[in-house]
Amino acid sequence: MSVPVIYREQVIGMIAVEDGLKSRVWDEDEVRLIETIADQVAVAVNHARLFEKMRESSITDGLTGVYNRRHFSAQLDHEFRLCRRSQIPLSLIMIDLDFLKKINDTAGHLAGDAAIKHAADSIVASVRSTDTTARLRR
Repeated sequence: MSVPVIYREQVIGMIAVEDGLKSRVWDEDEVRLIETIADQVAVAVNHARLFEKMRESSITDGLTGVYNRRHFSAQLDHEFRLCRRSQIPLSLIMIDLDFLKKINDTAGHLAGDAAIKHAADSIVASVRSTDTTARLRR
């Protein structure tokens, strides 16, 4: 028996139940039980997705999508300990966007936000996947 896992009219998975007997006919109570389980799984999967989104939003900057100061501080502490223990060097690069206030004052905050987003996207595209990119707001 196969029952779709549906959340808000969208199929997000499938539950398959097998019996060793090829001639097995599932009765209505068994089908309803599996459908009930599928409904509960749909809710649980949705809650897990929402929890992950909330966790992600708590450690990333809303404008740029890179890590925020809080996550960066924890990651930097972790990297310091790892490098000290492994006796390997650690590099840290910090960039300040000059004239950002001038962009905001003359072209508006949307233009300033676009400049910050463009800079973050360029940096993310230039670093390794193992590197940490963060926005440290004043």
